[in-house]
Amino acid sequence: MKRRRSLCGDSDGSQPELSPERKLAMYPASPINTNSETAGNQPNETPQLLHLLTQYSTLECLAAHLFAKDLLSLASTSRAAHQAMLRSRESTFNLLKKASCDGSGVRIRRTFHQKSRFFHDFDCLENTRCGTDEKNWPVASHPCISCGVKTCQECRTHCVYQNCYQPADEEDELPNYSGHVLLSEHEMSILSPEHLGETGSWTSSTSLPHHDEGFLDSPLDSGAFSGIELIDDIIDTNLGKGELKGTDSSDSPHPSAVIQAFWELSERRKRILCKECFEHHLPDEYVPPKPCCCTFRSRFLDRWLCLKCYQREERFIKTFPHGLKVYHSADYASVYLKKCTCGGNIDGEPRVLCLWCWGEVGANIVERQDGATKA
Repeated sequence: MKRRRSLCGDSDGSQPELSPERKLAMYPASPINTNSETAGNQPNETPQLLHLLTQYSTLECLAAHLFAKDLLSLASTSRAAHQAMLRSRESTFNLLKKASCDGSGVRIRRTFHQKSRFFHDFDCLENTRCGTDEKNWPVASHPCISCGVKTCQECRTHCVYQNCYQPADEEDELPNYSGHVLLSEHEMSILSPEHLGETGSWTSSTSLPHHDEGFLDSPLDSGAFSGIELIDDIIDTNLGKGELKGTDSSDSPHPSAVIQAFWELSERRKRILCKECFEHHLPDEYVPPKPCCCTFRSRFLDRWLCLKCYQREERFIKTFPHGLKVYHSADYASVYLKKCTCGGNIDGEPRVLCLWCWGEVGANIVERQDGATKA
């Protein structure tokens, strides 16, 4: 069997979503109009405005006042502008990183994140806004590691968005915080260090978000009770050693309501394969396979990733056609393995592939008492 070399495109055969710089490269450029009667110039003379657009220094100045989609439109105005902007991959990425964040990440968050009834009952406030819209707000912006588009701190991917808070009623009280895990819809309670009697600075900056910090509590609209979890402990867990487990007591449901969104995300990246399929579907550059050492921090925080690219990566994982998913139904019932998706038997120890790092996940398969294999 020939080893799979390319991972481009979705499993249904459709083309992958193109990043702005790839669209720039593929967009057909319009020819330059040099007709003296219509352009007002001598034949073969480039119009003055078009000449300015072919100057890379001018494009760099313009890019700082445009969004990535505006650069796409500009490149499509003429062949000369198209070639000036795409003279090399480096020049294209240079223009993209100078452009302003377009706020698409904030719009995506508002589409997925649902507010609990407490948000409206207790007059809570929201601090979700793009850094481009808030000139006096100290929000960092960097190019997305995947598409190269300038993305602000609020539009990038975070493990926990602390985007809601309830101001304190009295001076001796603490404000209440809440937020969301990645693009999960459920509003989760978030405790600051001050809530647990620890030293912190949250109360002095309630209007600024404290993403990926503090302690995560249960969803506000859920009746389930679970112990709080330190967010640092969750996002630093080595997921290559096994499934995500919280610090809750053994008699609590697993996964707990606090870690469930994280648990679902980490399990979704796994595929169980027979030995032959594991070796076949492993990309050439990842041979021989290395042990998976993924954490949520290394996947989502160490990489400055825009939410559009996060969604594209998740679509690839969800539609990856090979191997058995560890959990596949709405109620997350276990998959009892008999055959690999290739039709062959999974004998001995199945191989578990991580679709984040293309490494091998260990300690995920156990034997049930009736002899069937359970993920």
